[in-house]
Amino acid sequence: MKSRVVTQFSCDFCSKKLFQKAAMQKHEDSCTLNPENAALCLGCAFCKKEEREFHIDIIRGSEAGAIFDTEERKFNVYYCSKIKKMVYSIKAKRLLDKYPSVFEEQIPMLKKCKHFEVTY
Repeated sequence: MKSRVVTQFSCDFCSKKLFQKAAMQKHEDSCTLNPENAALCLGCAFCKKEEREFHIDIIRGSEAGAIFDTEERKFNVYYCSKIKKMVYSIKAKRLLDKYPSVFEEQIPMLKKCKHFEVTY
C-alpha cells in the first residue's frame, strides 16, 4: 500500500483549492472575491460592456518554421462614457501578456472614481 501526504492551498476569499503555492497566489491576485480587486466601474451607470474586434498577432509552429499571422478576435471590453476610455477588469489582466495589443488603449478599472453613479 502506498500513501502520501500532500499540501493543499486554499484561497482566502473563495472555496478554490490548488496543490501549487504559486498557482494559488496567482489565483488570489485575480480572485473576484478579493476586496483588493473590487472594481467600482462594474456597478457604474457610465460603464458599458461591449464586444469589439481586435487584430491579434499569432505565431504558429516551432521557432525554426514559425509562421507569423494576424487574426481578428472578439473580446468583451468595458467602456466608460464619462472619461471616454476603455477599462479592463482584474480578470482580464491575466490576458495582458498574451494579447498586449488588445490592452494598448485601455486602463485598469478604478477602485475610486469621482464620476461614479449607481446603476439601478
